[in-house]
Amino acid sequence: MIPVIVAILTMQSAIAAAVPRDPVVLAAAASVRVARADALSARAGAAPVIFESYAAAPQAGSPGTLTQRTVIVGISKSFAFPALTLSLAAAARSAAAAAEAALVQARYDAAMHTIDVYLSALVAREQAHIAADAVTTAKQTLDAARLREKAGAGPKIDVDRALAAFASAQAAQAAVQGRRDAAFAALDLAVGIEPSARPHITEPVAPAAPKTDAPAALAAALRARPDLRAAEELVRAARAGVSAAYASYAPSLDLSAGRQRGLDAGSPISGGTVSLTLNLPLDTSGAIRAKVERARGALSFTQAQRESLARAVALQVETAVAQLRAAKAGVTASARAERAALAASNAAALGYSNGAVSAVDAIIAQSQYAAARGALAAARAGAVRAFYALRMAEGVEPYAVR
Repeated sequence: MIPVIVAILTMQSAIAAAVPRDPVVLAAAASVRVARADALSARAGAAPVIFESYAAAPQAGSPGTLTQRTVIVGISKSFAFPALTLSLAAAARSAAAAAEAALVQARYDAAMHTIDVYLSALVAREQAHIAADAVTTAKQTLDAARLREKAGAGPKIDVDRALAAFASAQAAQAAVQGRRDAAFAALDLAVGIEPSARPHITEPVAPAAPKTDAPAALAAALRARPDLRAAEELVRAARAGVSAAYASYAPSLDLSAGRQRGLDAGSPISGGTVSLTLNLPLDTSGAIRAKVERARGALSFTQAQRESLARAVALQVETAVAQLRAAKAGVTASARAERAALAASNAAALGYSNGAVSAVDAIIAQSQYAAARGALAAARAGAVRAFYALRMAEGVEPYAVR
C-alpha cells in the first residue's frame, strides 16, 4: 500500500492506479514474457552442444590384441526438417501474440472492475448523505410533533409515529454507513492506497449523446476486441501445430565435428573428425499419428472457441447498447421523480407545520424523497457504467474512453 498524497481521486486516475497492479493483469504480463521466450526458443531451434567422448575398444595387433583408446572433443547440433522448424516457430509466434492480446483484455477487465468499485463508492457516499439528511428531517418532524402535542394542536400518536420514523432513519443511516465504508475499503484496495484513507472521489462527467447504434458498435468490436484477436491468434497457432505434427514424419540431421586424439594400433593419432547422421522416424507405434490427431483436435477446439467468443461478443455488445439506452431513460425518469418527490416533501412539511396534513403524510413524503434521491444517484452511476461498458465492449482502450 502507498500513502495518499493527492486527496482527490477521479475515476480515470483510479483506473490508471488500479490496472497495473491488478493480479490478473500481472499474471497475464508474466504469460506474455513466457510466450515471447518460447517464441525465441522455437525460432532458434536446438542449441549446439559441446561434447567430450572417450572410447576404449579391442583391436587386432601384432602380437595379440591391442586396445584402441580415443578421446574426441567437439561440437554437435541437431537440425530438424525446415518445415517442422518453421511450423513450430509460427505456432510460438501466434501463441505470443495471443498472450499479448490476452494481456490487453485483462487490462480491460481490470478497468471495468475499477469502474464498478469506484461507482459503488460514489453511490454509497451519496446514499450516506441522503441517510444523514433523512435523519435530520425525521428529527425535525419529531420535534414539531412534540411541540404540537404540548400546544394541544396534535395527537400523541403523531409523536409516536415521528419517533418511530426517526429511529428507522437512524438504523438506515447506520446500515448505509457500513456499506459506504465497505465500498471505500474495496476502492482503497483496488487502487493501492492506505486502508480507510477515504479519498475524495468526484462524479464522472456524463458523456454527451454517446453512440447507441448496435450494428456500428458490433462492427467496431469485431475490428478491435483484444479477446477476438487472441482467439484468432490461437487458431493460427493451432494450424501451425497441425503442420508441425505432420512434419514430425520428416527426417532430421545430427552434425558433429571435433578433434580426436588417442592410440590406434599402438600408435598415437590426432586429427579432425566430422559426423553426419540422418534420422528417419518410423511410426511403428502410431505415436506420430496420435500427435497429428491431437493437433487436428486442438485446431477444431480453438475454431469452436473462436466462434463461441464471436457470438458472445455480439450478445455483449447488443446487451450493452440496450442497457445504455435503458440507463439514459432511467436517469431522465429518476430526475423527474426526484423533482416531484422534493416538491411533495416540501408541500407536506409546510402543510404539517400549518396543521393541514398529518404526521403520516409528512413522513411518507420525506421517505419518498429520500428514496427518489437514492434512485437518481444509482441511475446516474448506472448510466456512466453502461457507457463505459459499451465503449470497452467495442474494444476502446480503457484510458481512451471519453
